[in-house]
Amino acid sequence: MIAGIERAYAQFAFNESIMNTSHHAQAQELYTQRSQIDQLLSNEYTSATKPVLDFFTSMNGAASNPRVLEARTSMIESAQSMVSQYNLLYENLGAQYSMINSGIDESAKALTSLATNLVGLNQKISASTDGSGNSKNSDLLDQRDLILKKMS
Repeated sequence: MIAGIERAYAQFAFNESIMNTSHHAQAQELYTQRSQIDQLLSNEYTSATKPVLDFFTSMNGAASNPRVLEARTSMIESAQSMVSQYNLLYENLGAQYSMINSGIDESAKALTSLATNLVGLNQKISASTDGSGNSKNSDLLDQRDLILKKMS
């Protein structure tokens, strides 16, 4: 006759696993977001560097030859190009900001759902615990551990 089942894993190792999973996910997300910004700012078609340099070059040309209509026109066109590039960067960064906020909202909803499930499981575990603090239902403890891993 079986009197009970003891959980055969180290709590410390489980806690470390959860912490490592959490830190890895955080680092991965940070890397992804920084890579997207880096690609946006380093791409020659989306970065602001070339339009700014072109603007200052044309401004120097207009300052050197203020009476030449082409130099002034070139400066105005370079300024318009620079403003267009900054507007494009603003739109791209705004889109990334929206994606990040959507991801945060989705994560918050998922965590809320998992936390609700965890509360229910903890209540069931409490109800199935004997007087010495040992749970009689190992499956519930396993389900709780799985939810905790998902939350990390």
